[in-house]
Amino acid sequence: MKAILYIAHGTRSKKGIREVEGFLQTIMKQVNVPIQEWSYLEICAPTIEQGIEACVHQGAREIDVIPLLLLKGGHYKKDIPGLLLLLKKRFSAIKINLHPPFGVQSYILDGITDLINEKYSLITETDHLLVVGRGSSDMNIYKDFHLITTGLKERLAVNNVTSCFLAAATPRLEEGYHLSQNRTNNRVIIIPYLLFSGLLLDELQQFTEQKRALGDQTFIIEPLSRISNIQLRLMQYLNKGGPEDCNHSLLI
Repeated sequence: MKAILYIAHGTRSKKGIREVEGFLQTIMKQVNVPIQEWSYLEICAPTIEQGIEACVHQGAREIDVIPLLLLKGGHYKKDIPGLLLLLKKRFSAIKINLHPPFGVQSYILDGITDLINEKYSLITETDHLLVVGRGSSDMNIYKDFHLITTGLKERLAVNNVTSCFLAAATPRLEEGYHLSQNRTNNRVIIIPYLLFSGLLLDELQQFTEQKRALGDQTFIIEPLSRISNIQLRLMQYLNKGGPEDCNHSLLI
């Protein structure tokens, strides 16, 4: 019998946990797989080990592991495979397949564009968009964020789109914001490249409020889980009926 184990990052934010679980409950109702569980990489329960155990105890012989991660950073390349390797040894009769994260997708960039236009109407050349990522020690993050900023420039027909990071990569938030301000006398719109609410999003919202209190025209959009197409594409992929550009090919 087949099972799916979803892996979210984990957060101390109750709002963030509600968002993750609501997001997954919607998907699980629409996915035609008999056993489905969720787990967290850190901080929250159930853990990945507990999630695998729950699938096995329900009779799973093959488990597809779906990380709810936007990009291929250290969690995907090191942390999750390391944990799964140990679990494969423990459950040697069970086939465990790790699937890739979402990746940089056209439908995600389209969704960000819609979020910006819905909330802030017409974007002009005098506005600056600052895409803020979690950050990673993996150097490929710079390539990914180049694709993200380039894609948003094309969709919004503006040139002032840059990126920065909250940790582990540069430029950091304060420096990235300062560079943005130097390029515009108009709005700086912060785009959190984060899937769900959590302490990192709280930090960005507080940062935005602080800048507004100083008189800056600083704004922020919602997390990417607000993009309905993310749920839709994941459901299509899990039901094996989605388009190829879902980019969730099975990793062997």
